[in-house]
Amino acid sequence: ITFTDKSKVLLDDGRATDNLTSVSGANLNLVLPPPSGPAVTSITHSDQNKWYSAKNIILTWLSDGDARGYSYILNKEAIDVPDDIVDTTGNRVNYKDLGDGTSFFHIKALGVGGWGGVTHYQILIDSTPPAEFPIDIQPSTRSTIRRPSIFFNTTDLISGIDHYEIKIIKVGDENLIDDGSSVNLPSGSTPFFIEASSP
Repeated sequence: ITFTDKSKVLLDDGRATDNLTSVSGANLNLVLPPPSGPAVTSITHSDQNKWYSAKNIILTWLSDGDARGYSYILNKEAIDVPDDIVDTTGNRVNYKDLGDGTSFFHIKALGVGGWGGVTHYQILIDSTPPAEFPIDIQPSTRSTIRRPSIFFNTTDLISGIDHYEIKIIKVGDENLIDDGSSVNLPSGSTPFFIEASSP
């Protein structure tokens, strides 16, 4: 949830006085109801709360020996109920080239006594990289200061930014090969990426 410059909180005082004094953002985690239908898993998107760049999805569910078939649907609705038409008697479905964002898989089983409960499975896809961003080195890129400050920031419209990682190397012909990867780094360099924040 993002509050902008146009956000308002109006008092119920007959004059709709704007009472918004400060703003901050919020992150809310959607908690789906527990499965009441078949237990769903995915070898491609196994964590329902993690963002994946892969757009092809494989979903499987535990087969119930009494099930005569399954009805399922994939959409953007967190809670939905598939129709009463059997889509498959198997226990697997593949989706290809799914778009970015949050999708939900809903499935129910047809048993001897009729249709059972519904299971909801969340799928998070973000195949678009964060926006490109400049790196600002202060006081400048050439300085006698041995500990300059490095500033950076970017945005990601779909999944947001989890963290930044940096790698520092001493630039020189003896330290880089044609593809830019580092070799024989001197002491004081960072030979692998480490998590960092700006500045």
